[in-house]
Amino acid sequence: MVKYELNKGSLLIYMIGASLFVLLGLLLITGVIGAAEGGTRADELAGIVLGWITIIFFGGLFALSIGLLFDSRKGPIITMDESGFYDRRICSKPIPWNEIKQASIFRGKTLYSAPSKFVSLEVDNPDAYLKQGLGKPFSGLKKLLNTLYDEKGISISTSVLGRSPEELLASIEKEGQVKIKT
Repeated sequence: MVKYELNKGSLLIYMIGASLFVLLGLLLITGVIGAAEGGTRADELAGIVLGWITIIFFGGLFALSIGLLFDSRKGPIITMDESGFYDRRICSKPIPWNEIKQASIFRGKTLYSAPSKFVSLEVDNPDAYLKQGLGKPFSGLKKLLNTLYDEKGISISTSVLGRSPEELLASIEKEGQVKIKT
């Protein structure tokens, strides 16, 4: 059995970064930074819109991080055992090894930064394993983001695990005898 725990240090770094971007959004909205002296109303409006987009996006990431930090469920984030692969952040149930066609690393599409690396698990029906409904906060958002990042499978982020995508991919290959796409 392989377990990946939450790395609170990595999560704290993401939370600090998200907080700074929320502050930047506030500064854009209030006009402290942004349009130059004598700028047009359109410049001022652009700063306000960009400020709100920044606050909503990074504020949402901050809220997700707080939720993960204070998650009442104890134990690992990712578990790999004889029953399959389970990531409690996005999976509703373990994915049996025989359902995973292949695994690979890909660079996700991002709005604000350089592409991030994710591990992709290619399965026939990703919706069967992704969390559904409104029972948990942000579950619909997580499903939408997964679809935007990885149309063919389930994308797994290692950013708050303190491990690289390559390490996770090697564990998947060893534990589940899953075909690795290079």
